[in-house]
Amino acid sequence: MRPYSLIMSILIISVFVLMIAGSSGANNGINVVWRVDEDQYYSYDRYSSLVDDLNDAGVSTSYYSVKDLFGGDTIPDIDEFGDPKKTVIVIPNPPSDFGDTELEFLKNFVEGGGRLLIMGDIQYDDRHYGKPEFLNNLLNYIGIGDKVQFWGTNDDGDEIKDDTSNYGYPWQVIVTSDDFNPHIIAYDVEKVIINSASLVVSDPAIIVATSPSTSYAESASGKIHTYGNIPWLVAIEYGDSKIVVCGSSKMFSDVYIYGTSTPYIMAEDNEKLFFNIIWWLTDQRITAPQPIEMIKIMDIFPILAGIFAGVIFRREGKIDYRAFGYVAVVIATLYGIVATIQVVLFGQVIVGTAIPDWGAVTKVSGESVPAELNAFFRYLFAGLFEAFVGLVILIFVEWLDRYLDLGIMRRLGIQGG
Repeated sequence: MRPYSLIMSILIISVFVLMIAGSSGANNGINVVWRVDEDQYYSYDRYSSLVDDLNDAGVSTSYYSVKDLFGGDTIPDIDEFGDPKKTVIVIPNPPSDFGDTELEFLKNFVEGGGRLLIMGDIQYDDRHYGKPEFLNNLLNYIGIGDKVQFWGTNDDGDEIKDDTSNYGYPWQVIVTSDDFNPHIIAYDVEKVIINSASLVVSDPAIIVATSPSTSYAESASGKIHTYGNIPWLVAIEYGDSKIVVCGSSKMFSDVYIYGTSTPYIMAEDNEKLFFNIIWWLTDQRITAPQPIEMIKIMDIFPILAGIFAGVIFRREGKIDYRAFGYVAVVIATLYGIVATIQVVLFGQVIVGTAIPDWGAVTKVSGESVPAELNAFFRYLFAGLFEAFVGLVILIFVEWLDRYLDLGIMRRLGIQGG
């Protein structure tokens, strides 16, 4: 083959590959529209990571303002956002009740084949975040209130908890595939993390997922009102429409899991579950991006450095702790810089610490504390801690060597061994 022919072949193949790669993000006609009201905590901006990934999958995303769209008496046309059967209106936990005009629009939207995802929120102590009465008013108005309701009232809603299957705290409940019923929404979902209100379901056939058998639902007043497998996710076919009701607005948002640097949407299979919900609602499969699993091996470097520094910095057979401290700071600083560089380049720490969840720093759009800064300080302190762990290991080995008279340190030529 002549050189120019080979070059042309390579160029044609390259263009073809690029066309295929680019087509994966082509618009597929699906519209996901968030409802946004004044003082709404789970606003469109709190789903920025999810929105970015939906856009990359070819899904069009937007939001509507309740004040702007339903400020008057005119009911908008249900085609406001395009084909109702390819449009999913996402309703996160509302801060106030639905007005008559919006209720009528949503009812018309459902009757016209539109798709809905309705999400609640939890309540605890005296901070009444969940609004079950407002959500139940919507469920009743569109005609499915006899199938599913959110438990409780606006002054005494609830929260699912689990003292056994949790992500560090009882309210961060781990739900595995064992707690999902066979359904497209459950496809390939192994584990999700929820912080959810409970649902009261009259038709077991619509239940997609429950909490584990070890869970319980506690009201804001501190009373446990139910135990065991508690429904929190249902899917309903209603005429030409499809509706999903979920007890949690938080689990798909950029809000961090308490005690970690991991957003809910990026934890386990949470994002995959949302993509599956859109798949079932629109009858068009979209695939969530595969998360990069963090390799937890960085601990070994500051620990080994701590051991070697303890060996080197000795004065008359004793460790010079001041000199060791200076070296530990340098080790920890390099540790933090390496983590920061990873976040800058990849959006997350890929090679990190084995400290559970603590080192899994992930970049989220619009976060108040930059992930790069978060990573630096977390790994700075982790490096200091682990360098001193190395020193403690060295001191213990030396003590054991002297106590048992093994002569290991002496043979290694370590002064004072």
